[in-house]
Amino acid sequence: MSFFFSTEKLKLNSNHCNLSFDQEIQKVFEQFLSRLPSFLVYSSQVLSERLTQRVIEIGRLPFTLTSKYFYEKEEKSIPIGFKLDCGRAEIEIGSGVVSVSWKQWLYNQAEFILHWGYCFLNIFRIGFYKNSPPATLIFGIGEESLFIEKSDQRFVEYCRSGQIPPLKNGKWFLIQSFSGNISSNPSEFSYVKNPLLSLLSETRLGFLGRVELLLNHSILIFLYSYLVFRFRSLSLIAKDFAYIAILDSLDKRQKIQEIYLTCSSFGIQPLWMRSLKNAETNMIWYAQNWQPIVKLPEKKKSNIPFLRWIRVDRNWVWTHSFADYLKTLSPKAKIESVGPIVWYSPNASVKPPVDEIQITVFDISPYSDEIALEYCEFPNYNRPANLNLFIEDILSLKTDLEKKYSLPVRVRLKTKRGYRSSYDRQYFDTLEKLDRKGGINLLYHMADVFNVISESHFIIVYPFSSPAYIAEHLKIPAIYYDPTSSILRWDFADSESWIHFAHSRKELESLSVRELNKSFAEDFS
Repeated sequence: MSFFFSTEKLKLNSNHCNLSFDQEIQKVFEQFLSRLPSFLVYSSQVLSERLTQRVIEIGRLPFTLTSKYFYEKEEKSIPIGFKLDCGRAEIEIGSGVVSVSWKQWLYNQAEFILHWGYCFLNIFRIGFYKNSPPATLIFGIGEESLFIEKSDQRFVEYCRSGQIPPLKNGKWFLIQSFSGNISSNPSEFSYVKNPLLSLLSETRLGFLGRVELLLNHSILIFLYSYLVFRFRSLSLIAKDFAYIAILDSLDKRQKIQEIYLTCSSFGIQPLWMRSLKNAETNMIWYAQNWQPIVKLPEKKKSNIPFLRWIRVDRNWVWTHSFADYLKTLSPKAKIESVGPIVWYSPNASVKPPVDEIQITVFDISPYSDEIALEYCEFPNYNRPANLNLFIEDILSLKTDLEKKYSLPVRVRLKTKRGYRSSYDRQYFDTLEKLDRKGGINLLYHMADVFNVISESHFIIVYPFSSPAYIAEHLKIPAIYYDPTSSILRWDFADSESWIHFAHSRKELESLSVRELNKSFAEDFS
């Protein structure tokens, strides 16, 4: 079967590539499942799923670039039988066969030896805690979410707030961080570079326990070498195998209470996190903008290829709508909808001002087409030109609303993040210039988002950033505004009564007026 892109009305885009790549990856998985044996506690199914995930990691960008190449040659699709070079392996298009050359195999083996040796040395590293309780291991939370001026008090309070019950009940947290900061509650929260190996050093295995682990870790190198000599494709997840003896030792002693990943790890759940006997692996989704852009007039949606292959015991998400979406991708997944997850809780009750109209805007940090393509996004919906138009149209709306209501309109803008080198510098310069002239009021990008939204009559959000769901939670109107009038609405709102979508400047103004009239009517009722 040849992959054909429906491009009569539209040029090739990333949505088409996702749909085609998804088909190819299913064939890759079926090939693995038919060939791979079980290994230790890992079934053929588990090995095949993890290996498929790894193939997506190394193969998605080459597939996208190669699809563009053949489309530009007017061949519409990658030919059947084409060997797609993914760096560490090759995928045969049409059959799903993944091959690893001996040169690639040796490179992967070197990665295993490096991590195996690192684990070997850590078996001899012994800490000073006595009778440490079972630990909750947390990976993938950004430093800016953990610390405010080097203090983690806000994060600690959030964990104990009860929004995610296992965090409230955790006894001892080992949290991945490279900051070197010390917790405000050091008896229960520790920040370490490698939570798994830190737990090993702080666990009292005893002399015989350490010897047993050392033997199992040494035997592992022979078992693994035999396995990957027979099935070279498994060398693609070489470093995963290096940690499984340590994980098994800690798991059977019930020293791991829970493992938490965030959606930063949506593409990688290492083998050692799977098939735990005495603990669960959780994924916390701190954002919900996980849908590819669909360009009109097309309406067929694709999925980010990684999402179908996420394997955790439980997901923690914001809305029921997003939970339902994940269920379509992983029907067996356990999913809990708990409201917005931003690593802190609402701490004040504030309202919009009565003597002016206050609108808060949430953008997306713009980046170049070249950077977008590295993430397999094309055309680039987050290009600087689109964001500049987004801001220009909102400033025009400000002028129109001031005329209509004879009230000052304050437009505040909270950027998604501070400036980084991968973002468009000119866009940030424009915002700072507008702030100096009073056209907009720039807010600190780490400002309390609950307060910022609660102070607003309504918010305007660049599609499909997550603050709209916080507004829905707070019952503040939110408008997704597409300044290009070119995309399909696809968000995860639980109710369209609080989250709206504007395809044009005219619709943006109409929705804004409607929400303001409702707000003013309630104020005077």
